[in-house]
Amino acid sequence: MAAERIRLRPEERRTQLLDTAQRMMFAPPGAPPSMEELAEATGVSRALVYNYFDSHAGLCLALLDREIARFDIEAVEQLANITDPDNWLVTSTKVYFDAVEATGALYLTLFANRQADQHVEQRRLQRQRFLTDAVAIQFRHLFGIGRSDAHITAALVLGMLNSAAELVAVDKHDRHDIESAYLTAARSILAASKATT
Repeated sequence: MAAERIRLRPEERRTQLLDTAQRMMFAPPGAPPSMEELAEATGVSRALVYNYFDSHAGLCLALLDREIARFDIEAVEQLANITDPDNWLVTSTKVYFDAVEATGALYLTLFANRQADQHVEQRRLQRQRFLTDAVAIQFRHLFGIGRSDAHITAALVLGMLNSAAELVAVDKHDRHDIESAYLTAARSILAASKATT
């Protein structure tokens, strides 16, 4: 006898589908589930899954957007009132690594995977440009780096941060060591950029 299906409001069902997809990525870590696998794991029809996500790429984009929104909320809360440059650098690094550590397989699949679906890759690149611009503004205001140097410095520092985050996500090294090495390198780049301004 089949289990009775529970009716959920649309936003609850969408959340359930995203939560299930994310859980499925963690055990064992890997790609987001197919639409059929997600339907089966959630106990709903494939048609219902397609009602919420028009394709596998749509599911991946929804997972990516949800994690970006979570990160943005946390970053704003943690960084809003920081005026000390080094405190901002340390706190922003911690917020980023916390998010990566919490989403390991999801981070690797959606943020670090350069072979992702073209729509996911476009969103990832769009996000990278947004972060580069936002960090460049902070470098100008907090660190006193000139406009063009701030943008170049932000791109360099974020590139290093993403490489370090991949190490955190795969849990191959001690997070404290990765964070410490990253902060040392980032401080050196910031000092050099400030010296040229």
